[in-house]
Amino acid sequence: MSTTLALLTALLAVAKDSLPAIINAFKGEVSSLVFSLHKDNDDKLTILATNFGQMSETVNGGLVDIYSRYLSVSLKDNVPIIIKPSESVVFDLFPVGKELSPSGKDSQDCSISIKSSSPIGTQFWQELKVRCVDIELFHFALIQ
Repeated sequence: MSTTLALLTALLAVAKDSLPAIINAFKGEVSSLVFSLHKDNDDKLTILATNFGQMSETVNGGLVDIYSRYLSVSLKDNVPIIIKPSESVVFDLFPVGKELSPSGKDSQDCSISIKSSSPIGTQFWQELKVRCVDIELFHFALIQ
């Protein structure tokens, strides 16, 4: 009887600590990245990312949509950035070439779409709406 009670107590102690991780795995909750445009330069866009989730996430690059045309952007040296829970990171996005391609949508809006991935390999695209005037320096340098 005392052995059973001891085993049951040990099982409950272990389950209590691992239960949140098990629940999050079933819920699919991995992270919650929030992006904002920090600065516009003529050769890069500086982005602030904050992870409000419970797991790390990796930023891999993205696209900038300018007046119905898009441009691929990458991180410095194409090295992904890992953003840990409750952490904020400032990073730069650089143009891949200078050729703007048609995006297939008719819009006068601008946006920055950032690609990220979770530790389990799930990939996400998150669109950051920006005013076109906010990325004017970056856009002007591209059309020069």
